[in-house]
Amino acid sequence: MRINETHRRVRVVGRGFSLVELAVVMVLVTLLAAVAVPALSGAAEARTLAGVAHVERDVAGARDLASHGGVRTWIRFSVAQQRYEAFVEQAENPGIANRLARIDPMRGGAFIQDFGGAEWGGLALTSASFDGGSELGFDWKGLPLAVSGSPLAFDGVLEFSNGRHVVVSANSGLASGQE
Repeated sequence: MRINETHRRVRVVGRGFSLVELAVVMVLVTLLAAVAVPALSGAAEARTLAGVAHVERDVAGARDLASHGGVRTWIRFSVAQQRYEAFVEQAENPGIANRLARIDPMRGGAFIQDFGGAEWGGLALTSASFDGGSELGFDWKGLPLAVSGSPLAFDGVLEFSNGRHVVVSANSGLASGQE
């Protein structure tokens, strides 16, 4: 027999997977899915909590701008549009009717924040109440104002779809997130 004939006689047989191998792979896939699903839902919850903290920081930022800049600032919350917008009154032409859109230092345009989307984890604003209105202002001392321009009589509350709240103290204007 020649060497070439020996090589021709060798049969290449495709090897499949055994039942045991398939079972092991299925168990591993199931274990990975069991670990991944809770981690993904935890990530969505973390995004909604971060969204509430973001709103809290923006309210604090409006308060700080008012007290450091010496002008009234406003935030208008809209449940229907799922957004909030920030405004600044003009020092030379004060009054809520003459306010201008606050410029967002990160984007360079009007300070408008929309809820929803992946970065917010589906977070929605369910209510905004500042002495019956949906606008919150801060005077030059950083004290909170109702849309009428008078000091807040009661703590203002923002409620979110994840059950969290941001409460703005009527006495100090400080915003705090709560469950």
